[in-house]
Amino acid sequence: MSYTSIAAVIALIISLWPLFFLARHDPKRLRTIRQHHLKPHVRRTRQFYGAIVLLPGIVLIARGDWPAFLIWMGALIAIGWLLVQVLAFKANQLPIKKPR
Repeated sequence: MSYTSIAAVIALIISLWPLFFLARHDPKRLRTIRQHHLKPHVRRTRQFYGAIVLLPGIVLIARGDWPAFLIWMGALIAIGWLLVQVLAFKANQLPIKKPR
């Protein structure tokens, strides 16, 4: 494996962990599917996770590793889109709770 691919994979691993928590605890998504066992994160926590998601890209830019940055950015967008699709599919499988 080349340095570029190793850097891109490490950056992806670092970015996907907080991205998963951002998506899972998104306030609008939780309101829509009415999952009360999950609580949305407060604004500061969401900002912190967002910064951690972008931090590996900033490091790759600072190192001048543009190929790894482009691979990281494209994979992050694609995997983020896939994550949203999976969470939406799971939300559609949940039974609808009607308000009383």
